[in-house]
Amino acid sequence: MKTISRPINESGHLFACEEVHISRVRRGDIVFHDGQARTVGKKSLRHDMFLGYTLFGDPYLLGTKPVIRFITRDGDNLIPVNN
Repeated sequence: MKTISRPINESGHLFACEEVHISRVRRGDIVFHDGQARTVGKKSLRHDMFLGYTLFGDPYLLGTKPVIRFITRDGDNLIPVNN
């Protein structure tokens, strides 16, 4: 897995992220989708017989495009990245 950093909001604070396959995303994860941080909910992640996994309706190029997931630690705290 490749570790990168992304801002979670307009303030510009960076947090640690990782690129993962769409099948590794679980409910409760915080992902970077359409330019913003979003929490994966019960209806956000689906499995379709034709498209495979979809996240917010996006198949992520049938699993060839990685999902950017924020890394959390004990207590679901995001890990800040120092500049």
